[in-house]
Amino acid sequence: MGREEWFDLPRDDDDKGATAPSEEPAGASGSPRTTQTRLPPARVTSTLVPAPSPIPHLSPEILHDAIAEAIVFNELYQGTKDLKPEQRRDVLRRVSRNLGKQIINPPQTAPVSAPQIAQTAITTGITPARSLKATRAEDYLGAGIPQYDFVVDQLLVAGAVGMWAGSPGSAKSWSSLDLALAVGAGADWLDVFKTKQGPVLCLDQENSRSVVIRRLSQLREVRGFPSSGSNVHLLTRDDLSSTDLDFTQEDDLATLRAIVREVKPVLIIIDSLREFHSADENSSTDMVKIMRWIKALAAESGTAILIIHHLRKDTHDIADAIRGSGHFRATVESILGVSPDPGHQGRVTVTSVKNRYVDKVDPFQIQLIDEPGGGIRLEYLGLQVAGTLIDQAKQAVLGLLQQAGETERPTIIQHVISQVQCSHRTAADAISRLANSNPNLIEKRGSTNPAVYGLP
Repeated sequence: MGREEWFDLPRDDDDKGATAPSEEPAGASGSPRTTQTRLPPARVTSTLVPAPSPIPHLSPEILHDAIAEAIVFNELYQGTKDLKPEQRRDVLRRVSRNLGKQIINPPQTAPVSAPQIAQTAITTGITPARSLKATRAEDYLGAGIPQYDFVVDQLLVAGAVGMWAGSPGSAKSWSSLDLALAVGAGADWLDVFKTKQGPVLCLDQENSRSVVIRRLSQLREVRGFPSSGSNVHLLTRDDLSSTDLDFTQEDDLATLRAIVREVKPVLIIIDSLREFHSADENSSTDMVKIMRWIKALAAESGTAILIIHHLRKDTHDIADAIRGSGHFRATVESILGVSPDPGHQGRVTVTSVKNRYVDKVDPFQIQLIDEPGGGIRLEYLGLQVAGTLIDQAKQAVLGLLQQAGETERPTIIQHVISQVQCSHRTAADAISRLANSNPNLIEKRGSTNPAVYGLP
């Protein structure tokens, strides 16, 4: 026998079981009256407890939807609310999984209500022991190299999580909404990156509905997309004004899962992540739980998830400036850093900080252009413009050495970062390139002290 744990559903003092809602005929007001059907206490065990099911044969699709609805709205969910979050999540997952194994008997199918699912789960108390099985690599190697299912070519993959990180004013929201319209229409984003057409779900707790709709209208008008059938679905600050969507709350996660099943998006955009949780952003323990759930949602739904995130204000190095726990950088599959170009209004530089799917995504720039009539157009400026960033960094190095004389490497790097608004990597690369190609640059290296550079 496996270890057993018990919990009782809510009950009145003298009741012998828990309750499930059911409807009686309408009363004088014309509205249905809700009564309570008694259910016995639930027993949860870590071993498989076979039990006959009163539920008709189900298809996997019907079962999936019914179980999810039951978890959100019925006794199975209520009966576990006093357990620890990890224990509660495990109980619900195990019960649902085993119901699928016990009840499905194709090809016969029949509709079933969520209360039936909940009642069966609670009555039988089925929770199977966890089972894992390793697979042999040779079973897959013969099929050739698997191809990634890109939702946005080079940038976002179905079933995976990516991040766009940038400082305020770096057009992250504009860019993500333009991307949403492109994916919804199946058009190339920025006329460069091919997309997989499908519904897009935008979760935005930073902006009001009117702001988001206005921006979408300005972008759509220029792109020429039709107003109907945009394929973009919104949950904005207005929709969530009465209750925030918090990724640390089990009921909120269940609600979002239900929305995802209904919309069936190929892309989910979360703008911004900080607005969707009440955890400590600097705590690795807290962020591991949130990011695991986001990755699980991407995997189980097969959708690409794009997280919009902020940078700290104390550095311009995007790789090191992503706000919060370092677990953010470790757990996502791709990261694009978005930084404003200080020399050009409305221009941003996009740099690939991490990408597990392609060897390299060259940096590029995007220009926001105000069109006549109030429209906004995002124009891809190409790789050659972004490539001038290293030239600007090299000029900043030479300018400092001409003015200040011999200077230590860390001081040069900080100067270049502040002058050019580039990353630490770009500043260091500029020094290395000058040292290798400019015969006038004097490099002095010590065994312990930082390298010193100067001009004759």
